[in-house]
Amino acid sequence: MKRKSFIHIARDQAGTAVLDFLCRRFTYHHRDQWEGLIGGEKVLINGRPCVPETILESGDSLEYLQTEGEEPPVNTNYSIVFEDRTLLVINKPGNLPCHPGGRYFANTLWGLLKTKTGGEPFFFVNRIDRETSGIVLLAKTAAAAKNCQRQFQSGAVRKIYMVVVEGDFPSGRLCAEGWVSRDETSPIRKKQRFSPMDSELDIPGESQQCLTRFRLIDRCRGRSLVSACPETGRLHQIRATLSSLGY
Repeated sequence: MKRKSFIHIARDQAGTAVLDFLCRRFTYHHRDQWEGLIGGEKVLINGRPCVPETILESGDSLEYLQTEGEEPPVNTNYSIVFEDRTLLVINKPGNLPCHPGGRYFANTLWGLLKTKTGGEPFFFVNRIDRETSGIVLLAKTAAAAKNCQRQFQSGAVRKIYMVVVEGDFPSGRLCAEGWVSRDETSPIRKKQRFSPMDSELDIPGESQQCLTRFRLIDRCRGRSLVSACPETGRLHQIRATLSSLGY
């Protein structure tokens, strides 16, 4: 299973040196790494090798030839919870991406299942973050996927996460409604922040509204076990909300 990564350069991306473009767009390699990959002819423009200073033009096809063994190791210890002729329910461990993206291709749940099934078609109904363990539902037919997605969209499916946090979480139930957006103060590109609905902070234009319902289950030696029921599905919603609440 080979990875082919193509990018077609849009008009507003033209005029940039290929090295600068790659460093800005794909931060999983450092600048010197991208420079070495370009020098090793692992980056092609319109099917031909280039140099770091090559200027991209509108309509160019930029290709990255990723080599085997370049992906970070992952936890491949997933298990099948349920399976019939239309559905597949997977218990996904932490440190396993659901689908290809960034540095990950074969080392994903998608890649592992493709290898196991010999390339049989399946459709992700829901996905969870690479770091998160939990249930992933897949459909084996387009009709089953559409039916399941309709149930997710209508709110007929309830998702509950178990979270351990540092600190004494308040008793009872806590409803956190607000906005999730990128944390511009963090050097971590994907880090999100939560701003409560009544927050006086500036809410960036790309913010997404979110709602999570929390309930304390138990406390022990400065830590709390909390159930989290997200009513919306935003990137890192639960972690960002809890962190912003001080946990």
